[in-house]
Amino acid sequence: MNARAHAYVALLAGIATAVLLFVFSVTEPPRSKPLPYSAAVAAAPELMRGCVATAVLNARPVGRLKPSALAAALKPSAHKAGPPARRLRTASACGAELCDGVDNDCDGQVDESGAANCTPFFQDDDGDQFGAPVEVGCYCEPRGGLAANDFDCDDAEAQAFPGAFEVCDGEIDNNCDGTFDLCGAFSRQQLQTNDLVVQRFMERPAGLPDADGEWFEIANRTDRPFELMGLEVRDGGFDWFQIDRSLVIPPQGRVVLGRHGDPATNGGMAVDYVYSDFILSNFGDTIELVNGGQLVHRMTYGPR
Repeated sequence: MNARAHAYVALLAGIATAVLLFVFSVTEPPRSKPLPYSAAVAAAPELMRGCVATAVLNARPVGRLKPSALAAALKPSAHKAGPPARRLRTASACGAELCDGVDNDCDGQVDESGAANCTPFFQDDDGDQFGAPVEVGCYCEPRGGLAANDFDCDDAEAQAFPGAFEVCDGEIDNNCDGTFDLCGAFSRQQLQTNDLVVQRFMERPAGLPDADGEWFEIANRTDRPFELMGLEVRDGGFDWFQIDRSLVIPPQGRVVLGRHGDPATNGGMAVDYVYSDFILSNFGDTIELVNGGQLVHRMTYGPR
């Protein structure tokens, strides 16, 4: 073999050696020291937001992360700062927040407002579980003063909501059907002075405690029925109450109001409406019927 052939063979051997060294350097990573966990923390601020595994894995520039370092990173005790995550996730699992008790978007908060499957809530000022058509926000859980619907027709009136019992008062659309029902009766706003009068009363029931046997009777002196809901009864002093449910007095008819509704214990009187916080004095008193601040009738009695 001549000198030129030797030189050619040597050149080919050198090239082959260089190729093998390059392949080995690529396929066999250098045995460098693994990146410390503290360095991974500094390099990955998202670690404090719960995406632990991905942050640690992505923080290494070269070399392999030791299994022991990964296990240490995944321990709850490794989180020295920031709010604790409810569930550790990889970055590939971090996405839109859902109402599921998990920090889906890895921002340190769980089920925050505006989550993908949140429920719209509306203002509910009267607390009847039906909201006004004013959306406040979209939340994962109920909140005080809010309702998960906007079906209320009067958010200032707790007795007005879809499905409520309609009261014959001519004032409130209780069942939200668009009408103010009187059920054939006239509104108390149409009462004139002495249309209603206190005709009989019992302030000192014989053989019964006052709390059981007191009552008084209201008579209608007109030919029209009246809805008495909202009518106030006062004694000219500190005692008073307001009729808070539907109570229709028929034309030329009567209704009895008393402190106890059971005839077996109130002296045998059939009572149409039971009141409280109103006491008839045994030594003389006054009973006033007041409609929206206007006196309809006043009856005064002395000791008997």
